[in-house]
Order: sequence, then structure tokens, then C-alpha cells
Amino acid sequence: MATPRACSHRPAGFTLAEMLVTVAVLALAAAIAVPNAAPAGAFAADAAASEVARAIRFAQREAIRTGTWHAVRFEVASQSLLVYRLTATGAQDPDYKVLHPVGKAEYDISLRPIGQLASAQFKYKKRPVNSYISFRPDGTPASFDPGAPAGDLLEQDGKVVLTHGDIQRSVSVARVTGRVTF
Repeated sequence: MATPRACSHRPAGFTLAEMLVTVAVLALAAAIAVPNAAPAGAFAADAAASEVARAIRFAQREAIRTGTWHAVRFEVASQSLLVYRLTATGAQDPDYKVLHPVGKAEYDISLRPIGQLASAQFKYKKRPVNSYISFRPDGTPASFDPGAPAGDLLEQDGKVVLTHGDIQRSVSVARVTGRVTF
């Protein structure tokens, strides 16, 4: 007669290795699915600053490319900016619309979706603080002055301040070269 074999069944449950792999996969999925809210504000503030810097650089390049004065006006009340060309009197040219290089529509940007325009300050030597930056045909930042062909140069670096919640970013325009940084 044959003797019965002893059953060697493994106890029910998971091994330590199986549990570690499961926890690691769940942690990775949670990190991807639930983004941290703090960096979102920083990303939005960076996006707004980047948009402002692009608009200023574009106006400067257009002034050089076309050989005409160009400007960027910042409107805190409407949270927008507008890139435009100046006439021979220094006013916004109503007959010429500066087009956004990508959208091919008038370069008029609302900053509401991505950040808040807190302030824009450009102090020229002969004028009070303004909320616009303009560029001579050679790309130098200056305020148009019909009596002086070189214009009224910046007295200090220009600054645009943007916020998103409690996060703040600044875009600066160098007074001599017009170099834009943020």
C-alpha cells in the first residue's frame, strides 16, 4: 500500500517582493496622475513672463527689420499687451497692424489665462514713468520724440512684473542694449 504524500502548499498571501513592486507601481501612478499644485503657479508665472519677453523681443526685431519705430504697450486694467508700429508723429499707426508671427492676427495678447500683469514701468530721461517700451529702427529702447531723431533714451532698466497667486516674475529690458531677461 502506498503512503499518502504530504501536501506542501504555500500559505495564502503575497511575498515581500510582490508587495514592494505593487507599492512602487501605485506610487508612480499617483505621482503622474496627481500633479502637485505648487509648481502649476510657477509654470503659469513663467509662461506669462515668457509671453511678455517674446512680445518685447519681437517689437525690437520688427523695428530693426522694417527700419521703423515699434512699441509694446502694457494695459494693467485689461491685462493685455499690444505690439504696434509708430507713425512719424509718434502715435500708434492705425493703418498698419503688427501681426503675431504664429497666429497671423494682430499682436494683441490677453494675459488673463496665464498670469496677472501687476505693473509695467519704463522711465525715460525726459518723460515720466510709462507703461510702454518703444524701439528705434536700430533696436535701441527709446521713447519717440519728434524733436530729437534719436528719441528719449531709457534712464534705467525697464521692468514688467507678472504674478500668478503669490508667485511673481519680472521681465527686464536693459536701458542701453534692450536685452530682455526674466
